[in-house]
Amino acid sequence: MKISLYITSFFLFALINPFFSQQISTLDGRFLSQNGELLEGDFETFYETGQLHESFQLINGIQQGDFVSYYANQMKEEEGFYHQGLKFGKWKKWSKDGVLLSETFYGVNGHKDGNWKIWDKDGNLKALMIYENGKRVGSWKIWDENGQLAQIISY
Repeated sequence: MKISLYITSFFLFALINPFFSQQISTLDGRFLSQNGELLEGDFETFYETGQLHESFQLINGIQQGDFVSYYANQMKEEEGFYHQGLKFGKWKKWSKDGVLLSETFYGVNGHKDGNWKIWDKDGNLKALMIYENGKRVGSWKIWDENGQLAQIISY
């Protein structure tokens, strides 16, 4: 009886406080293990409560592949893709309530690229911006709190 109580207690503890297989540190943009080795594989980070915080992949210590982060309430916070340690392609960010706040794009070199959209906490479009290889281009549009086009800036 005493042994089964310890085993049950152990498993309950494991469910409440997940074990972390290793501590991760960074140096010059590379992820390292405790003994200084470059990390490889799929990784997850957790809040102190045990809830998932981030999920990502590392190759030779550099982020490569899908990235997803979550708020403590487990609503998705941000998702995108890393290419050789740099943001690449479409990235999205949400509020804690699940409202889409931004949709952004990055080129192969990690520079801002393409149409960027920003929404307010109520889901109303606030800004449309255009980048080309990190530079502002085209007509940027800004909307006011009433949803009326308030400003156009040309680059």
